[in-house]
Amino acid sequence: MRISLAPIALVTAALGLLSASPALASAPQFDKGSQIDQSAPYDTAQVIDGVFQNKEVYGKLGGVIPVDIYKFTAEQDGGEQISIMVADHPAGTDQPGLLLADPTDATTAQDVSLPLPADNYHFARITPLDNPRAYRDPITFQHYAVLADQAVTLKKGTVYYLVVLPSSSTTSNPYVIRFGTGSAWKVSDFFTHFSGWWRVQTSNYGDTSPFTFISTMLGTILLMLGLGLLIGVVFIQELYAMLANRAKAAGYLLIKMQPYSRIAIWVNVVLMAIGAFVLFDHTGWYGIPFVLTVIFIIIAANMAYVTFSLSRRVEQLEVSKREATIPFGLRKRWFFSSLVSLFSFGAFIVYFSMFITR
Repeated sequence: MRISLAPIALVTAALGLLSASPALASAPQFDKGSQIDQSAPYDTAQVIDGVFQNKEVYGKLGGVIPVDIYKFTAEQDGGEQISIMVADHPAGTDQPGLLLADPTDATTAQDVSLPLPADNYHFARITPLDNPRAYRDPITFQHYAVLADQAVTLKKGTVYYLVVLPSSSTTSNPYVIRFGTGSAWKVSDFFTHFSGWWRVQTSNYGDTSPFTFISTMLGTILLMLGLGLLIGVVFIQELYAMLANRAKAAGYLLIKMQPYSRIAIWVNVVLMAIGAFVLFDHTGWYGIPFVLTVIFIIIAANMAYVTFSLSRRVEQLEVSKREATIPFGLRKRWFFSSLVSLFSFGAFIVYFSMFITR
């Protein structure tokens, strides 16, 4: 018996691609929402670790003193890119500034009317960008505008402080401090740091309500849930239909599952429809959303043919001793329906992947 190693190699390569990244990424950190002590503001600074890896720190300015202070210790000598971003940045709204309290001579001292951590420190403002740069995270589905960005030379063992200051028009718009130039999230982080991913979606950090949910994320979750479950139900049905030629038990199972599969199919089709409406009503219906809508109509039409025609005919077949024979004509129709399902589901997954990573 000859065993092909090609499928194993493909699976191994796919897993490698999912976990690969150009640089290491560090677990995200979140603002605890605690207020600073005016008499000793740096004593309660929130600690950031792993700054020489691609990392994001999520926070919100709020409270009586809308200032956040962080500190980190450089684990090694070298340069690191530090930037600050805001989510869904509209022109003329909140533009928080980012200051670095540096005890070395690697940055230029600037006059800032704030207390320093110690006499040997000075403030250096992370360079603001004249035109904020757009950035979209394909894993968290968040849109950002990079407001300030600068490469900073860090000295091993030195303690640095970052101070986030509000603009004159302070809002509760979240900000993100970013270390590095690569992506801070990998596909595998959805599983290894799911709690962090979920906190980003629900805005569950800082001192604001954890129940602020982004409509685009709700639509995405409903759409993906409906699509995944629908593919599962259709796959099981079509597997039984293909096996029914040789195994009469498969034909029996196909017949008996019809009342339940019809309900499951339409529940998931409705979930997809609701998710698509919520998502595309927010992002717009042109371009890829229009193509996805057309593909969804094809999927729904094929599911209508399966449930209202093929399913009814199969359900009326005779069953004997937990065995049943599916006529060739019905199996042939089910085969063509399965081809439509295969190509339509495949096309939907490809275009939806393009949509969420664009």
